[in-house]
Amino acid sequence: MGLIETVDNDLKLAMKAHDTSVVETLRMLRATMKNVQIDKQRPLTDEDVLGLLRTTMKQLADTKAQFATGGRVDLVEKTDAEMAILSRYLPPAMPAEELEKIVAAKAAEIGADPKAFGKIMGAVVKEVAGRADGAAVQAAVKKALGT
Repeated sequence: MGLIETVDNDLKLAMKAHDTSVVETLRMLRATMKNVQIDKQRPLTDEDVLGLLRTTMKQLADTKAQFATGGRVDLVEKTDAEMAILSRYLPPAMPAEELEKIVAAKAAEIGADPKAFGKIMGAVVKEVAGRADGAAVQAAVKKALGT
């Protein structure tokens, strides 16, 4: 079963269980998926949906930070709940040790020179292909290069 079908199925189950927070969050996700599908003028693939989920999670993290600085604890909690619901659909994050091994291998292959930072970043990002956050990749490359 694809990711879209899983979201739809979970939405139906949440509606039957009268779980309003899950229903609201999954409806927001479905609306975003539908808008992207209209923009792309083709059915969405699981990779499209994963990219959309990552983007939505980043937006929610930014929103949460703004609510926290504004002192809106209620909205921070609501955003945390939304992020927890959406994180169910993301693949597990790559362990830091595995990421560091990949970075070390690419740095050895390309050359562990701080001037090659961009080349190493590009190679590592292609290899991890969404299994690791860009900030985590950047931190691992900086650590490997000693910058």
